[in-house]
Amino acid sequence: MNPPTRRRRRHPALQVHVLYFDLEDDLRDYAGLPGPTWDGTWSLVSVTSSDGGERFDHPVVVDDAIVPFERVMVIFTMAAPSVATNESGTVFAAWSDARGGSPDVFLSASEDGQQWSRPRRLNDDMGNRDQYMPRLSGAPGGRLDVIFYDRRDDPENLRNHVYYTFSDDGGKSFAENVRLTSMPSDSRLGTTYAIPSAEGLIEFGSRIALASADSEVLAAWTDTRNNFDSIQQDIFATTIVFADGGRSWIAPLAGTTTAALLLALFILRYRRNALRDSGESA
Repeated sequence: MNPPTRRRRRHPALQVHVLYFDLEDDLRDYAGLPGPTWDGTWSLVSVTSSDGGERFDHPVVVDDAIVPFERVMVIFTMAAPSVATNESGTVFAAWSDARGGSPDVFLSASEDGQQWSRPRRLNDDMGNRDQYMPRLSGAPGGRLDVIFYDRRDDPENLRNHVYYTFSDDGGKSFAENVRLTSMPSDSRLGTTYAIPSAEGLIEFGSRIALASADSEVLAAWTDTRNNFDSIQQDIFATTIVFADGGRSWIAPLAGTTTAALLLALFILRYRRNALRDSGESA
């Protein structure tokens, strides 16, 4: 007797969007060779499936001017891009690159996954500090949430905080960036790898996550506040609570773990802050 055949469930109306970096001519990182960060550009590429992942359309270039700001390691590459959709089907892509001289967070949007808008910068500081590894999440009601690692508060550009912003108009404007963490994390605490392309690099911040509901947002990140003489990293999390129809919100200033309590709460009024485009970020 032949075993029963398991039919694959099809989702003809389900779209799947995938983002990835194309390293173009960067043979240094392809081959894992020693040397400085690649001085050319990469491309950010999108592929879309309209049948639940059975087949994908031809790749589409979201942006072809990605300036890498660190080497690619075997275990951990440069901060990966993020993708999310809203209730109307708009697709959002976020990533970080150094086209302005230091890493900034950029966002592009597409109505169909094929035509993408000009990149716009999400971090609203004007300093020469690193912002990287954005994570996007769409709330059921249409709000788009973003978190990212940010070193604007450290003159030495070594210690990370986590910053948050959101848009409630489909990505046309964003709220003022607000810090979620009460203590910084040291980017020098982490794992090293004995491979040529990872010389002098620390694996920090490869874990950051965001999950959205209409009335709250759960953010989680890599944190080193408990560690001073080891490479150990912890995962902290906190919840942002919205009120008044999403136009004001309460954000804890402390990360939380199972054994930790919130240290402080503060209330912020929503202030619309137009996104700067890539030309203004240079």
